[in-house]
Amino acid sequence: MGLFRGVKSGRTTAAAIAYPTLLRARLHADTFPLRLSMKTAKELTREWFDRVWNHLDRSAIEDLMDPRCEILGLTTTVRGPRGFLSVHESFTTAFDQIHVEVLELVAEENEVAGHARFGARHRESQRQVDMIFSFSGKFENGRLIQIRNVVDYTSLLAQLNLFDPRRIEVIFSPGREDSAS
Repeated sequence: MGLFRGVKSGRTTAAAIAYPTLLRARLHADTFPLRLSMKTAKELTREWFDRVWNHLDRSAIEDLMDPRCEILGLTTTVRGPRGFLSVHESFTTAFDQIHVEVLELVAEENEVAGHARFGARHRESQRQVDMIFSFSGKFENGRLIQIRNVVDYTSLLAQLNLFDPRRIEVIFSPGREDSAS
């Protein structure tokens, strides 16, 4: 009996055919990727926003973020789940009724980029806020290893009446200080 023949029948079985393929995949995982249950970068990104922000599931941060992950653009650069938890706590302390909707998402292999909408209620002022931000991320072994965010905080501050966007005119139009007052 050969390796590819069923023990009793002498016929080739599906398991006997699949076994060498699975064995080759395990021996050469770097050159022969086998993704039986691995989620795509898009699926992981949607899961991140849904669990971390929409359901405020702090365990998702540990599940989906590598300890080496670098997070840029949310306030200050932080690293890993511990660093991100402090940023997450700052947002959830300042806002409730948080909802993040992924508006656009593109992916190439293990990298993603897109736009999302952040909506929430500011706890102190009770004002609703709504802003669109951009993001990109990189995954390794199903976990985030890099996150970049581009957030328009002036829009957020203006919605909270903490910043008058007309003041920006002063920077770009010298001599117009009086018009923004």
